[in-house]
Amino acid sequence: MSVGTSPPTSIHVALYDTLIRAMKETTRSRFKAHKRLQSLDRKLTWLTALASSYVVIITVAPNYLTYTDSTKSLSDFLTVALSIIILVSSLLQFASQNGVTAEQHHRCALEINEIRRELEFAGSAADVSQFLAHYNVALQKYSINHEDIDYDRVRLERRHEHPEITRFEASVLTFKIFLSDYVVPITMIILTVVVLYLIFHMSKPALI
Repeated sequence: MSVGTSPPTSIHVALYDTLIRAMKETTRSRFKAHKRLQSLDRKLTWLTALASSYVVIITVAPNYLTYTDSTKSLSDFLTVALSIIILVSSLLQFASQNGVTAEQHHRCALEINEIRRELEFAGSAADVSQFLAHYNVALQKYSINHEDIDYDRVRLERRHEHPEITRFEASVLTFKIFLSDYVVPITMIILTVVVLYLIFHMSKPALI
């Protein structure tokens, strides 16, 4: 600190700490969003590929297996259901552009992280309003925002910084995150079980 410069007031220090924390949590949330969207994009690709494969298998199966009437009805229903899943997952993947959005989240997080490091280097005596302006510019630069689920992940991972989270709320958030992470894999597992049940348990070899 230069001679004659007044030490930062408690209000200034509080604003400094608040801005540092806000940038840390925003950065962490954006990095979480980046990973979540990349993972979701891969999962939707796998779901589409798997459902398409099962449609082919079910279509070809009558050449090798003899279905009962009830099994044939289930086969027809499953073919329609799989076709809808393929359509929905393809549209979601195309419309959401998860890969592009994930990259924006990553760039935004890197930019905010850089601003935070500069502020920390400058110290609590720095002009907080100037860094706040840079922070707002970085937020406005990217026409995206992370989801609540991304911030929830950060809060759960750093519960020591969020004492307001009760055990019940932590359980609810954990369940929400579990659904977000595993709804697509669970769907793929269910489809696999149903297709295997249809082919191996509700059919018999065709008579030659």
